Order: sequence, then structure tokens, then C-alpha cells
Amino acid sequence: MKNIYYNPPYDSPIEDEFALTYTKYINENVDFRAQEIVYTKCGQFRIDFIVELEDKRKIGIECDGEEFHDKSRDEWHDAAILGDTDVYGMYRINGADIQYHLEDVLYILSIWEPQLFSERGRNILKRIASEVILKVKEFDTTMLVVPFTSERGVYYLSLERRIKQYTKHIKTQFWAYAYQVIKNSNLNDLDAIINEYRKK
Repeated sequence: MKNIYYNPPYDSPIEDEFALTYTKYINENVDFRAQEIVYTKCGQFRIDFIVELEDKRKIGIECDGEEFHDKSRDEWHDAAILGDTDVYGMYRINGADIQYHLEDVLYILSIWEPQLFSERGRNILKRIASEVILKVKEFDTTMLVVPFTSERGVYYLSLERRIKQYTKHIKTQFWAYAYQVIKNSNLNDLDAIINEYRKK
């Protein structure tokens, strides 16, 4: 059966791999879009993927290749989007995790945002997730870092999330503070705002 949700070409190999694999488990009632443009005080930004849920919440997913991303700037970038648009949450996935641990990443996403996945998809992901991920006890966090040990040493899977509505154990998120800095600045360029903030 043809996968109608997978619609290449995508902008990078990791985005293609994410789309191909995620859409195998997708909730058929969501709207999955690539390269969505959103508008903020700091100009327009392009989000790798938007998933619009049945309740109309929009989830942004960014696939981060290490060579292209400054993690500190990414948080400011997400702050502008979360503060100025109707995007409810931003999720960031490392390129290496997409390449080597994508089913584990999707399993974590299925716990954080079950509406992204079909019930069958969630069940399959739980069955195929690695033992290391299945042993994780605490998922109520803004950044999940899980160590994997192999003959090559220790590798850390990491998944970041920034959401508008705090869950029980999430007291503060830097993006919310960063957005206040953006909103109160006289500048409209994100890099200029970040540089101004860092000089203080």
C-alpha cells in the first residue's frame, strides 16, 4: 500500500529519513507538512516539519545536522516561533539520532505527543524500541539524554522539546525568558537581539 503521507523530495537526507520512517506510524487524522514558513517579530522562519493535530495544535519538528546548527541560537529561534505563532511545541532531533536511533526517538515522541501517532504505530514503536529507552523512567523533561554503551564507547541520544504549556515537573524553560527579551527589544533581527543580550 502506498504511503500517502511521505511526499519527497525533502531538503536533506535526514529530513527524508525522518519523513519516511515517521509516516509509517503516523496518525492518519493529522496534517503533516514539510518546510512550513512562519512569521515572527524577527522575520520569517522555515520549520522542517509541522504536524497539525486533530485539536488544531501545531507541533514543529526540526532535524538538526550538527554542521548546520548552533544549539544556543536554536533556542532563541524556537522562542521567536513559540512566542509569536500558533505553534504549540518545538521538537529538535539530532541528525545522528535520526540515522541510528530513529525508532527510539519516535517512541519518545509517542510518549510526549501520542496524538502524532496511530494506536497501532505506538504499539509497534513500544515493541521495537531499544531496551535502553524502555528502561527510562522519567520523560517529563525539556531535554531527554540517554546514554548507549557499545564497544566503541558511550553515545548519547538527546531529544529537546520546548512547549507552551508546562507539564507537572517543568518549572521554567529558557525559551520563555528568551521570548520576553525578543519582545521587549527595539531590534527586529534575531542575531542582533542575541548579541545585544550577550553583551549585558
